[in-house]
Order: sequence, then C-alpha cells, then structure tokens
Amino acid sequence: MEKATQKSSPDHDSQSDYTPINDPTKIEECLILLLTRHETNTHDAGRAYNETCLHSEVSSLQKNHGIMVDRVRKTIPRARSKAAYAHYFLTGDNRTKAMKLVDRLRSKRNAQTMSWEGAA
Repeated sequence: MEKATQKSSPDHDSQSDYTPINDPTKIEECLILLLTRHETNTHDAGRAYNETCLHSEVSSLQKNHGIMVDRVRKTIPRARSKAAYAHYFLTGDNRTKAMKLVDRLRSKRNAQTMSWEGAA
C-alpha cells in the first residue's frame, strides 16, 4: 500500500506564509452580536449563529475574559404562561474590552479587524 503524498503545483509556493482564515469562534460571534445590537437574547443568537445556550457564552465571557454582561429579564408578550427571557447587553468599559477581544480573536485567525465606528 502506497502512502498518499501531496504534490505541489508549479504555481503554488509550499514555503509561503499563507494561513487560511478559520471560522469565527462562538465567543467572537456572541461578542459581535452584543456589540452590534442594543441588546440580545437566546432567540437572536439562535438566528444569528445557531447559539442555543447564550447564557453559557455570557458566563464564559465573564469568568474567562472579565467582560461583565448586564441582563434584564423581560416577560414574553401574549404568552399563555409567565415565561421570561434574559436580554443581555454591554455597557461602559465592557464594550471597549469586548471590542479589543474581538479584534484579538480575529487577528489570531488571520481575519481583518472590525470597524467599530458607531458601535461604541
């Protein structure tokens, strides 16, 4: 049995510094959602990037990155029961910390930094 070997084409430089851009992490997508919207909830996160456990991402941001995420509980209008959702938002210095973390995560995966005009 022969081993598979990768052949390089004449126009492909195997010694180049090219690093493919990976997909954004859930933390990165969560932060972008929090920064670009006034507030967000699990349904918004689910539609934006298929997040079903936004509360876990928020907890991770607070514990691992020191970014405090404020929350307010709102009842669902026209619901049969007294169901409520937590709406999450960033305020003050935490917005700046979040922007810096997003830019750091994007640079790690070789992506362009975000333009934060109007988000601060």
